[in-house]
Amino acid sequence: MTTQQFIQEFEAATAKIVATVKAKNADYAGDGDPFFNFLVIEKLSKGRISAEDGILVRKTDKITRLMNLVKQDAAVTEESFEDTCLDDAAYSIILAVLRGSRCSTASTVDAGVPSTALAQGITPVDAGPSNGEAIHPRADSA
Repeated sequence: MTTQQFIQEFEAATAKIVATVKAKNADYAGDGDPFFNFLVIEKLSKGRISAEDGILVRKTDKITRLMNLVKQDAAVTEESFEDTCLDDAAYSIILAVLRGSRCSTASTVDAGVPSTALAQGITPVDAGPSNGEAIHPRADSA
């Protein structure tokens, strides 16, 4: 494979990731917060589990599947080895974007938490703008 062929394959793979993320985000988040399904874990766990940890669990599921698929054919044929690799890559990008949105003062309202999370009654554990810690539901938003 040449470098040019590699880049073409890489671009095709990233285009698949973008298309899949757009479609799944429409199903999971609708027109609201793009991180909604990841932030739910924080609300359900009363802040004990961060959205970042939730994404890492999903990545662990994908990595475990890949470890098995390297050794044997898939029993679930609707998700190929390639699909699983791309899903894992998508979760890595989602994690980076979520983390960046929490740490960027330019796109946040309160201490590194996306404004949409604040509107849902979720606040940071500590007020540091780049703490990256788990966030907790506001006491007044039960």
